[in-house]
Amino acid sequence: AKILFPDMDDKVIREGLFKAFWPGRMEEITDGVIVDGAHNEPSIKAFMNSVRVDGFDGRRILVFAVAADKDYEAMGEELLKEGHFRSVILTRIPYERMEDPAVIRPVFEQYTDIPVYTVESMERAYDMALSMKTEEDVVYMAGSLYFIGSLKEHLAGIGQGKHPAEV
Repeated sequence: AKILFPDMDDKVIREGLFKAFWPGRMEEITDGVIVDGAHNEPSIKAFMNSVRVDGFDGRRILVFAVAADKDYEAMGEELLKEGHFRSVILTRIPYERMEDPAVIRPVFEQYTDIPVYTVESMERAYDMALSMKTEEDVVYMAGSLYFIGSLKEHLAGIGQGKHPAEV
């Protein structure tokens, strides 16, 4: 902003940044359910930086789906090394590039002793996470932009969350 508008006041820039909205990036789609399109190592690191300072008092539940061509081992290590999550649900969407959650499970389990579940359908994984969640808990869903887009479409179709066109 300073390059394009050198005379712009810093306060105006800060206000603009605070009002900025990036769909699919730390977006609360319904109470206590946050989606993030983190889908590679740098975006997983940024995601975890946000998780570290989220201010939630309850448990954190992670639902994760990833494309097979991504380095999900490095992603799993980054996600699990500090113990911020109390359980992980691995899933996928019906898209040929997505990795089988059963393949990811042993990779993730080597970095944690928390429960790691595999659920074949995104819808069932979402329902499982909600059934595990209490009022003070938070569910994070990450690992693929395709996953987040499919989830948001599904929720809009059943009348939950925001419709993708509204964001």
